[in-house]
Amino acid sequence: MPPEFIDKLRELSGAFEMYEVVGTYKGYRECKDAGGGIKQITIEVWDMGLGDPSIRYRVHVVDEDGRGASGNAMGSVAEAAALVHWWELDGAPRP
Repeated sequence: MPPEFIDKLRELSGAFEMYEVVGTYKGYRECKDAGGGIKQITIEVWDMGLGDPSIRYRVHVVDEDGRGASGNAMGSVAEAAALVHWWELDGAPRP
């Protein structure tokens, strides 16, 4: 989709933030909580489009138990990935 489409969706929906999921990755992560073990994770890269280039990308992660983590939106995917609150995946699973 053209980047302008995100702006149109934001306008039509009344959303104040709108992203296109531009990448989905699967992997496995060693848990650092008391239970330990290995969990499958899904990592998504979200792109806000042509608005403010300093906050274009966000990285969101969910593990197989439904625990999620993300960080601040940044100007590059690498910066956004570095700011993910990875430790949030080590807490108690969601009910």
